[in-house]
Amino acid sequence: MTKTGVRSSLLLDRLCAGIEQGQAGLAIRRRRRNQAPAHRREMAGTVFAGAPGRIHYVTSKAATLGFTRTLAREVGDDNINVNCLAPGNTLSEENPTEQMIKFRESSVALRALKRIQMPADVVGAMLFLASPLSDFITGQTINVDGGISFL
Repeated sequence: MTKTGVRSSLLLDRLCAGIEQGQAGLAIRRRRRNQAPAHRREMAGTVFAGAPGRIHYVTSKAATLGFTRTLAREVGDDNINVNCLAPGNTLSEENPTEQMIKFRESSVALRALKRIQMPADVVGAMLFLASPLSDFITGQTINVDGGISFL
């Protein structure tokens, strides 16, 4: 599962950066001095807590953190932002089962903000990272988990 998690992250990152066919997309961005983020990866805040029993998942997400930081250094001279969005345990299922709702509720007691996280809770951070307001932020992970982990 770690191999799949890391591989899917890398494939998504290549697609977002426009480098799915070698370095062509990145070269175009460099010529245009495009400031749009080259990488936005959603990942669970589980990586910050080192959740027991989830070593495969935590390891793949930690790889994404390293990838984000390294890519930020590699494309920074070209004025390209690279950041990571780390949402917590989010009730994102269209028709959640009772068991899934209980699982999502299990995080509430751990949060500073005592409620279930919904997809709308992540939107503000994503809009911020996609906007010019974040033009001088790169190599960072924005943790949106209602206060389970403090970075």
